[in-house]
Amino acid sequence: MQIQRQPGQLAYAPKKIGTQDYPANPALDTWSASTEVPSLAKFFRMSVAKNPEGPYLGAKVGDSYQYQSYREVESSVEKMAAGLIGLKLQPGDRVATFADNRPEWRVTDFAIAYAGLVHAPLYNQMSDRNAEYILKDSGAQAVVVDSAARLKQVLVSNLPDLKTIIVAGNVDLSKESDPRLISWNDFQAQGESQLPQQKAEMEARIAATRPQDMGGMVYTSGSTGDPKGVLLSHGNWLSDVEGVLRMANNDPTATLTTVRRDDRYPSVLPQGHVMGRVADYVITAEGGSIAYPESLMAFKKDMKILKPTVMAVTPLFFQKIYEEAEKKSRKDDGPVINPRLAGLGAGAAGAALGGVSGVLAGTLFGGGLLQWGLAIAGATLGGVLADKAATEAAEKLTKSAVFDWAVGNSREYYESHGNPSIGQRVGHFLGEKMVFSKVRQSVDQATGGEIRLMMSGGAPLGGEVEGLFRSAGFQIAQGYGLSETAGASIMNNPAKAQLGTVGQTLPGVEARLDSETQEIQLRGPNIMSGGYLNKPEKTAESFTADGWYRTGDKGKIISVPTRSPLTLGGLGAAAGAGLGALAGAAMGHPAIGAALAGVLGGAIGVGVAKSETEDYYSITGRIKSQFKLPGGEYVTPEPIEENLKGSPFIAEAVVVGAKDRDIVGALIIPKFDNLKGWAASKGIPTDDLKLLISNPEVKDLLRKEALERSSVHAKHEQVRAVALLDHEFTVAADELTPSFKVKRPVVLERYAELIDSMF
Repeated sequence: MQIQRQPGQLAYAPKKIGTQDYPANPALDTWSASTEVPSLAKFFRMSVAKNPEGPYLGAKVGDSYQYQSYREVESSVEKMAAGLIGLKLQPGDRVATFADNRPEWRVTDFAIAYAGLVHAPLYNQMSDRNAEYILKDSGAQAVVVDSAARLKQVLVSNLPDLKTIIVAGNVDLSKESDPRLISWNDFQAQGESQLPQQKAEMEARIAATRPQDMGGMVYTSGSTGDPKGVLLSHGNWLSDVEGVLRMANNDPTATLTTVRRDDRYPSVLPQGHVMGRVADYVITAEGGSIAYPESLMAFKKDMKILKPTVMAVTPLFFQKIYEEAEKKSRKDDGPVINPRLAGLGAGAAGAALGGVSGVLAGTLFGGGLLQWGLAIAGATLGGVLADKAATEAAEKLTKSAVFDWAVGNSREYYESHGNPSIGQRVGHFLGEKMVFSKVRQSVDQATGGEIRLMMSGGAPLGGEVEGLFRSAGFQIAQGYGLSETAGASIMNNPAKAQLGTVGQTLPGVEARLDSETQEIQLRGPNIMSGGYLNKPEKTAESFTADGWYRTGDKGKIISVPTRSPLTLGGLGAAAGAGLGALAGAAMGHPAIGAALAGVLGGAIGVGVAKSETEDYYSITGRIKSQFKLPGGEYVTPEPIEENLKGSPFIAEAVVVGAKDRDIVGALIIPKFDNLKGWAASKGIPTDDLKLLISNPEVKDLLRKEALERSSVHAKHEQVRAVALLDHEFTVAADELTPSFKVKRPVVLERYAELIDSMF
């Protein structure tokens, strides 16, 4: 099937890149007709005008971060754009970056837009094979690298189209003889000298760029097969940025031109990843400042200096903080309440209650002597029993038990979607006081205490983890999107986020579920305008016959009341009771009137609340990762894996099975800190991880944990066999994508023997 634009549908035809047909996108055409910001170049100029002298790009120099202003960065952008035009690169030609997040990356990105070119970045961590594949596939004629190691990866690759290698960072080029090499500073100087004669050409290219023109590429992370080059237009990027701004800031009227905030944002998501790039664009749109820590370790260390107000990170970041809080609760795992004091207090209360009960019994059955005797007996027995029960309960009420209880209750509280039970409300209140306030204090101390918004994406965020952060008072927004959607298409508004969902569609984006497969399908201005570079079949397969993008992800819709049924029910009951009392008084029965009308009013209030709902989307797994059991039942691994990772002893899990296996298993990487603590309490040696995971008691613990955590699923989906690994998956080992999703095919092949052994 070929997806083609209809004649007359689009007034402007973008320059063709690649052999694939460009998918029609009427939603982008509609967005383009009304936008004041048609291109990334004009977008950046708009941002400069908002805050010309304000701090924009920061990097660490010595013990502090030094920032370039928006105006200073624009000067660097123009110099580089002039240099790129001076290389005889034509509109639509590709320029790559292979670098860590750093100011030069952001300068390069906008310079490419100023020169009318297409940015084709690589992830900062990439194997030699994939780096060569992307540089060759994209046809990049220039590349920016920032380290000796990455430079070597480029130099050893067979890249016939590559003409220029611009080297940023502290890399010694004195011993290199490749004529394609030029340092960043020299290229900037070269561009500065060429700017007078290239200025007119640069302005002409900026003026000619339309929202439908390709503005950048993103290569899919390659969890299955070779990465695919997704061609995204200027309008794809900018419409998505505008949608994220509206949703994240709870401002449905915000536009690229009207939004203005002095946010501080540390950029740690790889810029080659779509979410990392959109996050940078969002802060740029606001006129805020972006800091580039030297590494993830430096990021953690420098948070007190940076004092971020906005953070955009993968679930791994949240998971690490969660694990730290969990570890603290287990490290000092004493009772929350002193058992002896609890026993004394309860004993006194029990004695008083028992004494009163004895007096009442004596009064009922006999005279004063019996009354006196039963009072003494009741007080003694009540005191002893209450003392014993309270002491035992206090001994069991350890800090780790309270942490686990609070986290579990928090998840249930938020998954009630605004209609928690009385018990969940009370538990949530107690959890905030006993557990989550301390988590908030700890995070504030580590980050400077000024975070107003946290955004999570790239992979699912576990319910316990999200519940902990929300209970600690953080505004947290989980979203869903793909490279093909230029970032988020569905996102939680942090002001009304719903746990267990990825939120609602961004403004201008539509979603639907396939009636047979429950696949989430999307259309909107952010859906890839150019398809997959040189992959016409893949491009055509990715769209339905009526033009919806097929995500490959299964989903479901959760309808959430717009107002709390409990609150409206209470208000209705109160109003009904008042009116009923007045009506009943006229008939001489105010109490009966109040009761009947109160019940009716409460029912009406609950009914009204439940009749007004909003749809939220929940991701239930990848269609391609499903497998079939011998009985014909299908298993979708992802939801099971997320529940397994809620265990205090499971860090990562890959659920496995096949049509010739009648049970479901899981390849598990334990949380070794917690596991070692448990093992030490059992007298099991913990020095050698291989010996530790081979211990029968350890295996039995993880098997029971997996079964318990998967018990919420259908019987055939419950995990009954486990195999343990003594090391984490890594990006370097090609077991994780750069956004830290497990590469399932790689893991299944690499650990096939171990997986088979569990069955």
